[in-house]
Amino acid sequence: MSRTAWASAGLLAGGCVLSLAVGPISLFNADLRSVALELRAVRTVLAMIAGASLAVGGVLMQGLFRNPLADPGVIGAQGGAILGGQLAFLWVQLAQERLPKWLLPEMALPLGSVVGAVLALAVLLPIARRARSSLVVLLVGFLIGAFCVSVSGLVSTLSLRQGEGLARGLIAFSLGGVEGKGWHDVALAAPLTLAALIGGFQLGRMLDVLLAGEEEAVALGVPVADLRRWAIVWCAMLTAAASVAAGAIAFVGLIVPHLVRGRVGALHRRVIPLAAVGGAAAVVGADVLSRLLPTPAPLPVSVISGLAGAPFFFWLLLRSPSLTT
Repeated sequence: MSRTAWASAGLLAGGCVLSLAVGPISLFNADLRSVALELRAVRTVLAMIAGASLAVGGVLMQGLFRNPLADPGVIGAQGGAILGGQLAFLWVQLAQERLPKWLLPEMALPLGSVVGAVLALAVLLPIARRARSSLVVLLVGFLIGAFCVSVSGLVSTLSLRQGEGLARGLIAFSLGGVEGKGWHDVALAAPLTLAALIGGFQLGRMLDVLLAGEEEAVALGVPVADLRRWAIVWCAMLTAAASVAAGAIAFVGLIVPHLVRGRVGALHRRVIPLAAVGGAAAVVGADVLSRLLPTPAPLPVSVISGLAGAPFFFWLLLRSPSLTT
């Protein structure tokens, strides 16, 4: 392992230890210690899943579009996942007595997120199959995401008629966070992340060739249309898993790939595993920080990532001429 790999693993391990140790309940309280550790373990695992998913999704999208400003949100899956989760949450709250017996209420929201991401993917994939340029896919994905965000805002506004409590729940989900979740969320998100990480890693060599341009990649035997399709599929799965785990979290899929590439180069088979570890460490660290800040209530992870990520990414832009030319 390289120094960067050891450093990333060390940061993640340290963040996990802090995540298990930090919280309003003291671990010296023998009566509540097991409950506190279980709740913190769930938060830690979900933060790792969300961070790894978003970071690797960012690597795939930046490699596919050969654009350092691309992130998992550009294919619209994140907007679809958030909207799907909100609609499922609203359905559960308004139709509790009419829910199927096999559907546990706590599973409706994560399942809705997955369905929303799949539906956004179902709209994008036929276009990606026919598109001659990745720019078309990028624009269509942006439009899907923007539409889903608008509908999500409409749903949140209309839910005010059913009571402020319901509207607050919808807004809290859209803001993102790992609190208030359980092992059922881990059971749904983890397989999606694992499968997509393996699939994305298998695309590494073709993405390396694609860096030279689509025409060059085709001349070298890379099936660009298939590569585009599978990169979008794996990124959508990663985005769905991240939405199930922590809702919408910004900047992780942008910043972590940049940091990793700056340390190990552009080869995707190096970048993808290190980005997974780095992304997991970043979101775990943000969750720990949200509990340490002296605020009346813990801040959502998305707020921490936004407050830290926006200035940091701006700094990256200023010091990297290749991003501004």
